[in-house]
Amino acid sequence: MSIKKFTLILCSILLVFAFAGCLETTTTTDLTTITETPITLELTPATLRLAEGASAQLAWTVVPTGTTVVFATSDETVATVTAEGLVRAIGPGSAEITAVAGEAVATCDITVVGSYVLTAPNKTIYALGDELSLRGGSIAIFDAEGILLETVALSAAMITGWNPDLAGEQVVGVSYDGIAFGFPVIVLSVKQADCRFDDFIVLTAAPVSGEKIEFALTKADLEQLEGALENVYDYAEIDIYAYVTSPSGDVKKVSAFWYQEYREISLGTTVNRNNNLEGNVTILSSDVAIVLGYMPENEPQYRLRYLTGETGAFTANLYVKVDGAVIQTFEKEFTVAADATSDYKGYVTVDETNLRHFAFSDGGSYIPVGQNVAWYTSRDRRYYDYVAWFDKMGDVGMNYARVWMAAWGFSIFWDDVYDYDVRQTNMNSLDNTIELAAESGIYIQLCILHHGMFSENVNPMWPGSDNTWYTDKYGANPYGEILDNPGQFFTADVAKASFKNQLSYIVARWGYSDHLMAWELFNEVDWIEQYNATSGTAWHREMAEYINDIDPYGHMVTTSVKGDSFLSGVYNVFDLEAIDYVNVHSYGIYNHVTALPARQKTGFLAFQKPILYAEVGYSGNGGAAQMDVDPENVTLHQELWGGMMGAGAGTGMNWWWESWIHPSDAYHAFQGAAAFGAVMDLTGGTYALLADVGASVSNAACKAIGYRLGDRAYAYVYDQSYNLDNQTVSTKSNVTLTIPGMTPGSYVVRLYDTVTGAILAQSIVVVGAGGSFQTSLSGFSADIAVAVERTAG
Repeated sequence: MSIKKFTLILCSILLVFAFAGCLETTTTTDLTTITETPITLELTPATLRLAEGASAQLAWTVVPTGTTVVFATSDETVATVTAEGLVRAIGPGSAEITAVAGEAVATCDITVVGSYVLTAPNKTIYALGDELSLRGGSIAIFDAEGILLETVALSAAMITGWNPDLAGEQVVGVSYDGIAFGFPVIVLSVKQADCRFDDFIVLTAAPVSGEKIEFALTKADLEQLEGALENVYDYAEIDIYAYVTSPSGDVKKVSAFWYQEYREISLGTTVNRNNNLEGNVTILSSDVAIVLGYMPENEPQYRLRYLTGETGAFTANLYVKVDGAVIQTFEKEFTVAADATSDYKGYVTVDETNLRHFAFSDGGSYIPVGQNVAWYTSRDRRYYDYVAWFDKMGDVGMNYARVWMAAWGFSIFWDDVYDYDVRQTNMNSLDNTIELAAESGIYIQLCILHHGMFSENVNPMWPGSDNTWYTDKYGANPYGEILDNPGQFFTADVAKASFKNQLSYIVARWGYSDHLMAWELFNEVDWIEQYNATSGTAWHREMAEYINDIDPYGHMVTTSVKGDSFLSGVYNVFDLEAIDYVNVHSYGIYNHVTALPARQKTGFLAFQKPILYAEVGYSGNGGAAQMDVDPENVTLHQELWGGMMGAGAGTGMNWWWESWIHPSDAYHAFQGAAAFGAVMDLTGGTYALLADVGASVSNAACKAIGYRLGDRAYAYVYDQSYNLDNQTVSTKSNVTLTIPGMTPGSYVVRLYDTVTGAILAQSIVVVGAGGSFQTSLSGFSADIAVAVERTAG
C-alpha cells in the first residue's frame, strides 16, 4: 500500500472518530484494504538457438494491457534486440534478452551458433498475396575451424512462418537441423505497391565535374502513382533519396523532388512597362524583349540533383519510402568526366582561419561584391530580367546576388501551404535563375521568407490586414487558413512541420548548386508584429539545425533583422551555432567608409562571425531619389569599399537594383571593388586589421583600412574629407603607407584604380628584419587600393 493511500485511510478514521465524538454516538466503520494490480509479463520463446545472421521476433503478453515493455541485451556482440522485440544474431556465443515492464521481468536465453550462417533470399519486398521467393537464400555450414563444409539452399519445407496477406514488416521463420533462422521482409500495402517505379535513370547525357547531374524515376502508369498518394510533395508520405558514393568514398544523401518540365514559348516581344510586380520594369536596348510563356512538356516525375568536384566511377543507391517503409531500391553506376572549363571551387563557407570572411571549401577566399536583385519585376519577361541583370553584373566581375523567394516570385507555398503544383512555373524560373548565376560567376544568398508575408502592417500580406494593396494584387498568405495569427507560425507544430516540408523540397531542388552561397531564413523578421525574440530565436534554431541536417552540401545559413543594433534582443539569433554569419541591414548612412568599419568591428566582437551588410544605403527613399541625390554614385562607391576593406565579409550591398543600378546602367561603379576583391587572399596567415597593427599614412587628410596577413597585405587609402557633399579633393603625391609586422623579404606592390580596377603602377619593395613595410603613393585624389604580396625571402 502506498503512503498516500495509508494517509488517506488514517485521515478517514480520525474524521469518523471526531464526528462521532461530537454527536456522542457510536459508529462502526469497515475499512477495505486497497491493493494495486501487479504487472505480469510473459516472454516467448524462453530460449532461442539462432544461426549467425538470423533474426527472430519475440512475443510477449503483459497485464495490464498497454504497459510499456523495454528490451535489452546482455551482449551486443552476440545478439541485439530492437524496441519491438526483434532479435538479430550477430556472432557466436550466448546472451540474455531481458524484457522489463514496471517491476516485472522476463528473459529469453539466446545461443548463436557460428557454424551456421544464413544468407537471406534476394527478394525482400513483396506485394500482398505474392508467393515467397527463396532464390539466393542459403544456409552455410562450417566446422569448428571455420572451414565451409556445405551450403544448403533454402526450400519451402524449411519455412516455419510467413504470412503473404499481412502488410508490414515481418520475419520469415526458417528451421534447419533443429536451429531457428529468420530473415526480415516487407509486405507492401496496396498503396505502397502502387507507388513502385519502373526504373531509376541518369538524365544527364555526359556528366562532368562541377556541373549539375540530374536523375529521374520513371513510371509508365503515372495515374496509379498519383492516385495512390494524397500529396506528391509530402515527404512524410513519400520520401525518395539516394546515397551517392564518389571515387574517394565521400557519401552524400540526395533527396528527390516532384518536378514538371516546361517548354518556353514566346507570347510576344513587346514588354509592357506597366505589367510589373514590385519595382520598376526597365527596358534597355540590351535587354531581352520577350513575353514569356510556359507549356507543360512530358509527364511530371521525381528527380534528383547532384554535383561533385570529383571524377571517375560513382554509385547511387536509391530508396523509395512510402508511409515510413522502404518499398523499393535501385542501384545505378555512372561516370563523371573532367570539365576543363569549370569554375568549380567547392562551396562557400566561413573562413575558419579568421572567422571574419568567407572561403571556398576547395580553398581560396570568397569576397562578395554585389547587390540585391530580390525578384524579377516584369510579369512579361519573368526570369529573363535576370538574364539582363546577371549578364551586366558578370561583365564587371560582381559575384554576389541576394534573391528572395518572394510571394509574387519564387515562393513555393504562396498558393497552398502543402501542394506546390501551382508554383511549378515559378520554380522553373528559379531553376533558370540559379543556372544563370553560375554562368556569370555569381553566388546567390537565397532568402526563403520575407516579413510582409506574416505582417499585418508592414508590406502586409496576412489575411484581414487593413492595408489590402498586397493581398489584392498577390493574394493573402495561405497560412492564414490554418493559423489564428501570424505569431503561431513560430510556435505551432502544424506550421513548423509544414515549413520543414517546404525546406526539404527547397534543399532537394536547389541545394546541389555550388553557386548557392547561403540560405537566408527570413528577411527582416522583426517587422512582424507578433514576432518576439524568445520564440523567434527558438524557431530559428530549430529551422537552421533542420537545414544543416538535410543539406548534403553544408551551405551556410543566416537570417536578417532590421537595423544594426547588435545588442538588441532580436539579434540573439546570431548567437546560435547553426547561424553562420550576421546579415545586417541599415539605411541612412551618410559616409559608409567612415561608418561601416566601426560597425562591422563592433558586430564581430559581439558574435565572432562574419558581418555582411546585405542591405545598406544612403537612404531608404527609393532608387530614383538616390539617383537624384547621388548621380555620380559616390555613396555606392563608399559602401562597396567601406564594407569590403573595413572588417566586413564583403561589400555593402545596394538594394535599388531595378530603380537605380539598371536604369542608369551603373554597373561600372562595381568594377573596381570587384577587381580588387578577386585579388585578395585573406585565408591563413597571421591575420590582423590594419587599424589594429598601427598602419599609418603620412598625409593627415588620408587614412588606411584593410588587412595584414604576414606575407601579404591589402589596403584601401582614402581622403577622409571626400563624401557626397565634397566630391572635389586634391590630388595626392608622395604619400607614404607604412604597415608594421610584415615578414622580411621581397614584395610586389600593385596600386589599383578603385573605379576601374586597373593596375596603375607596380613596384618591388624589400622588407628588412624589422618587418616595417613602406611604399609611396602618388597620383590619386579620393582613394587608391594597394595589394602587397611577398615573392621571395
